[in-house]
Amino acid sequence: MQEKDFVSYEYKTVTVKAKDQTKAADMYEAFGWEITATRAVVPDGVVLSLKRDRKQKHKSELAKLERQAEAISDTISGLESSKTLGGEYFFLHLRHCSGARSGRRHVPCDADGK
Repeated sequence: MQEKDFVSYEYKTVTVKAKDQTKAADMYEAFGWEITATRAVVPDGVVLSLKRDRKQKHKSELAKLERQAEAISDTISGLESSKTLGGEYFFLHLRHCSGARSGRRHVPCDADGK
């Protein structure tokens, strides 16, 4: 009787922003994951379905590095969004101080923006 090679897999689903889909795919593929499916979710998200062989060598170290990579990716996303929020705050503050909303030419603002 011929014995078949049986491969057991572990499965994982990850939700990421649509703009970060390729970065996430590259990151998870580097840790041995294979993308089996993707589907869009609201608002502006993508669910990646992943699988990988359960019999990975050095699995605990691989899991540790994967968690670190996820944390770094979250930090980068947070920094990118804070960069945008800072610009929006500056624009709104400038708009308020210039009197654009009230129709006046100039509204003096002190250091607190009042």
